[in-house]
Amino acid sequence: MVRVLEQTPGYPEGEPLEVRLSAYLDGELDEDASREVERLLETDPEARRLLRELEETWGILDVLERSGADPTFTRTTLEMVAVAAEEEVARQRRERPWRVGAQIALGLAAVAAAALLGFFSMAWSYRASQQQLLRDLPLLQNLERYEQIGQREFLELLDRSGIFVNEGKAAGDAS
Repeated sequence: MVRVLEQTPGYPEGEPLEVRLSAYLDGELDEDASREVERLLETDPEARRLLRELEETWGILDVLERSGADPTFTRTTLEMVAVAAEEEVARQRRERPWRVGAQIALGLAAVAAAALLGFFSMAWSYRASQQQLLRDLPLLQNLERYEQIGQREFLELLDRSGIFVNEGKAAGDAS
């Protein structure tokens, strides 16, 4: 059965006692955590028993003969890594032309879209200004006459009389 320690600063809640004791044996704990484990060992016989078992396990591991890797193991491992690296480079080379082509196509599409947007906005703006000029054409054709009049009341009288109505409609029909 795995025993779990209470929450202590710097350690996750519910950490198994074995993990903390193993870290204590390895010297991986800071001073506060080491003191906490030592206090626990002074008061808890179960913790002392578990620590002795871990020490014995470490001792047995130290006694065991270390087996070295076969020289062919290192060579074959390196060969496998080299083959995997070559395959990755080949894959990237196969994908690169497609990616470059896609980037160029997207760039050209963006430029074309911007050009079309600019063209249509300028065409709309130009058309709007031309329509305004057509609406103002009768005024512009008779501007010299209007400037000689001088009084606004006279112009309003001309407007009410309808003298220039036909000219305005004829110019408006031409558009």
